[in-house]
Amino acid sequence: MCDRVAEIARGFAGGYSGRFGGQVTAGGFGEVLPDGRIEAVWLLTTAQLPCEQMVAALEAGKHVYVQNPLGTSIPEVDRTIAAQAGSEKSVAAAPGQMLSPVFGEVGKAIGGGAIGRTYFATAPFMGWGGVVMDWPSGPS
Repeated sequence: MCDRVAEIARGFAGGYSGRFGGQVTAGGFGEVLPDGRIEAVWLLTTAQLPCEQMVAALEAGKHVYVQNPLGTSIPEVDRTIAAQAGSEKSVAAAPGQMLSPVFGEVGKAIGGGAIGRTYFATAPFMGWGGVVMDWPSGPS
């Protein structure tokens, strides 16, 4: 568990260690990369950061799962792909929530002022604590 505030990482990790075994906490991404106990990273950062973090993790010998696209531009995606090709590690990207049509519609509603001034928006299939309500894309 990594958070820029190490106390937050320790607090979250304490709750998970009993369920999943082991506990590694870090106060920053740079602390994770040299740690030989860590085989893979799961990136849950803003869409602007994953390319740098994926490349750094791959170069450090970690598998990568990212919940965003592989980059915010074609050169970033190419850089990520090249880093993966130069490693023996895997990259999995699952930007399903970001690419879901519902978010496009929500963006249009917010941008067009249909719901007034908006400070925060979420969808019913999202939630804190890993609660899965239903498949967002409705696979049969």
